[in-house]
Amino acid sequence: MELARGGSISGYLKKTPKVDILSITFLAAEIVCGIQFLHSKGIVHSDIKPGNILLSHDGHVKITDFGIALHEMLGGVTASGRCGSAKYMAREMLQGRQYSYGVDWFTFGVTLYRC
Repeated sequence: MELARGGSISGYLKKTPKVDILSITFLAAEIVCGIQFLHSKGIVHSDIKPGNILLSHDGHVKITDFGIALHEMLGGVTASGRCGSAKYMAREMLQGRQYSYGVDWFTFGVTLYRC
């Protein structure tokens, strides 16, 4: 795995209690691009959160921790079951209902809110 000298977003938020809107916008845009790329390959990460988003030495986002990611989710395929961090988990996952890519967008929203 490539070294991410910038640490995680959670570490960045601890060091920088008041993050400016331009930094948040940049990080959000890069996370969106990463999630869109994963989804285009049929991958649902299922656990987007500040601790799983690392920053390179020049501040670019690297999404990590694919241990519970779902693969081959193309063509309307859905999954069920609970996985990930409860604080970030989408409602359909908590309720044991079928889900797909939407769980990543939910966890992205919670992550963005925490910034």
